[in-house]
Amino acid sequence: MSPDKEAHANGQGDEGSAAVRTLASTLRAAGEPVIVGPHACWRPIGRFSLQSMPGVLVVKPSPEEVRAVLLRSGRLVALYPSVEAKGQPLVSFVARRHGHSPGRQQRQFRQKLRLGQRFTAVGPLSWQELEGEGLAVNRAAVAARRSNHHSWCRPQRWLRFCRALAEDPRMTAWGSRVEGRLAAFLLLWQSDRTAHGLALQWDPALAWAYPTHCLYDGVLDKLFARGHIDAVAVGRQMIPPRPDLDRFKRHAGFSPEPCAVRVVAHPWLAPWLRGRAPAAVLRRIMEGAPTGWPALAPLEVLIRACEQAPPS
Repeated sequence: MSPDKEAHANGQGDEGSAAVRTLASTLRAAGEPVIVGPHACWRPIGRFSLQSMPGVLVVKPSPEEVRAVLLRSGRLVALYPSVEAKGQPLVSFVARRHGHSPGRQQRQFRQKLRLGQRFTAVGPLSWQELEGEGLAVNRAAVAARRSNHHSWCRPQRWLRFCRALAEDPRMTAWGSRVEGRLAAFLLLWQSDRTAHGLALQWDPALAWAYPTHCLYDGVLDKLFARGHIDAVAVGRQMIPPRPDLDRFKRHAGFSPEPCAVRVVAHPWLAPWLRGRAPAAVLRRIMEGAPTGWPALAPLEVLIRACEQAPPS
């Protein structure tokens, strides 16, 4: 990492320490299962991991903080973006106002976008609109196994969520409507001059109108035209990887930017997840399993934890 980028990343960490505590307070009020640390907001991802959020914001948790949140959550590993050289090299997906143009989108994406724009309108959503119309989108997404936000399908829980986010001025909601019906929505949280995507939900029954293509395109155009946002970040590569999701973000015009992610094992597991030998055993287990067996996907993060662990 170059010195100027490292300085910028360090600045994000300093600013983020205060900002993410506000984010954590909002999400806790909304009923989300977050854990608040001195320097980061942590959220369970899947069944085994704990991740700082937003996923591309560099944070500087102490070893004591990481240990404490792992013990409290019972998760096997914690992941967070870091400026440390020993972090797992990945990429984050960021669109920047400088140089933003349709030419950054992949050709087939633009073709689908032109088709979708015949039926779809994009704009900001009031929290009342999201409260009233978002529930149906959530239920459709979960039913089609396109979302794991099962709690957002319960009316009272969704009401609590929307009303808590409405109290945070850093939060905004954007939606795409297909012939007047809400088809997709994107939740953004602003830190400094960057908008971070926190959630994208869509109704698969309306995928024929490409509402997510239109939503990403419309949000970038409108936010950058206002001039107070310099970048929109929509997460980073996952462990294990999701090539289809990464490809969609690149095609939508988000550039892959290098980042490093620390992967730290639960303190009870750490003595056994250290070095090449346990990593090799875990890798052999994964390679010997049936192709695409999802139950073993979490082993990928344990392998990364082995590789990053300090020598005993």
